[in-house]
Amino acid sequence: MGQFVCFYPSWPIWAINALTDLDWLPREGHAPESSKGEQFRAEMSEHAMTYESDTYTLILCRDGRFMLRIEALEQRITNLSSTEKFHETVGLWGEYLDYLNALYLLFDSALIEVSNMALFTLSELTRRDVFREVVEDGKTTAEVISTESVVSYYQKSRYIRDYNQDVPVLFDSRIARRFLASEASVRLTFDNFHRVMSRQGAQKVLASYAKALSEYKIGNYETAVILSWFIIEAAVVGMWKGHIRSLNRDMEDGTPRINTKRRDFLTGRDFTLSMICQLLELWEVLPTEFFRDIDRVRQTRNAVVHRSAMSISVEQAQLALNTANKIVGLETQIAIRANLSLNVMGF
Repeated sequence: MGQFVCFYPSWPIWAINALTDLDWLPREGHAPESSKGEQFRAEMSEHAMTYESDTYTLILCRDGRFMLRIEALEQRITNLSSTEKFHETVGLWGEYLDYLNALYLLFDSALIEVSNMALFTLSELTRRDVFREVVEDGKTTAEVISTESVVSYYQKSRYIRDYNQDVPVLFDSRIARRFLASEASVRLTFDNFHRVMSRQGAQKVLASYAKALSEYKIGNYETAVILSWFIIEAAVVGMWKGHIRSLNRDMEDGTPRINTKRRDFLTGRDFTLSMICQLLELWEVLPTEFFRDIDRVRQTRNAVVHRSAMSISVEQAQLALNTANKIVGLETQIAIRANLSLNVMGF
């Protein structure tokens, strides 16, 4: 099957069905040649759901490992030139991480929607949290252990030698704490990711939102507002350009109503985003309440950039995230159920 990029969610799960018959001691399957240990690894590695096409392959394993292979990116990896290999590699990792962060957000949202369960402490996936895996004839032949991340904790849980040898497997925290991700939630995740793959640029919008949500959850409200604003601003500019195009038509003399010079003026620096929003609302392209929310987020963003406010409130950050979420829905045609709880420990 080739090489994949992989990650685990922040909380251990069983995908679709939980493993049973785990009330045995690891030392019974400690030896590498042990059939018990091999069976355990095979069951943890089992593909609970798979989608494969000419463009990408997505797999969710029984132990919660997501595996993704995008053919176009893998082809570019294969063709990396030696002279530009470093910068090309950085760029390719960035592209893969956009898809993986989008996928993680979709899974989190699907569990909330289907199971009413906000299970994960959603955080941005970085290069430390993602690893490469080589699969041949349906079996893993090589993988990189992510030693700088908690991901390694879940990676090693496939190997019976990594468990306390005298305590039943069932009582290890990596097994005992697992929640069950239902087939419906996994199916919704796969279906929505297919939408992402069929809509150019959707992965970047979702990844940006995942990053904004990650920053909010650890109390970085200013960063969450800025990242949310990037999503909002790009969408509003797109609406404006689309509306300008819709107004164009040929005049009586055969010249376009909106020629290049006029288009450049209407989309240039003389038209601020505040003005654009006002005009879009007057033309009823933007609903009034949506316009008001965008304008409030714009003011908060300006307060952050110009340091005119001492601090940003949780309500301001939530408004930015909720407004950006509406944009995400418009841009991707996917409704994201965002968990706006915070993950901040007491002193």
